[in-house]
Amino acid sequence: MFHSVMEGYLILLALCVLGALVYIARSPHFTDRLVGVNLVSTLILNFILILALFLDNTSILDIDVVYALLSFQAVVVLSRILRVRMLAGRRQEGGGKQ
Repeated sequence: MFHSVMEGYLILLALCVLGALVYIARSPHFTDRLVGVNLVSTLILNFILILALFLDNTSILDIDVVYALLSFQAVVVLSRILRVRMLAGRRQEGGGKQ
């Protein structure tokens, strides 16, 4: 019973990741894509956690922690890129002032 529930949950998470990837591909704005990337990384973190429970292997949780740190860093870097782009666009609109 436990294994079939875990398998169903893993399949559901995989479908959610595919849906989020479609959302990223079809979104028109950079901020929407940033939110989508953050959603995918959260779903993958859940996937790894459930996989660790399913396999009864706690060493996989170390991978989960490292992935969470890398995911957070990626969102910070992408947010910084977005901020730099927005500031550059404002400078061009304002004639180089600011």
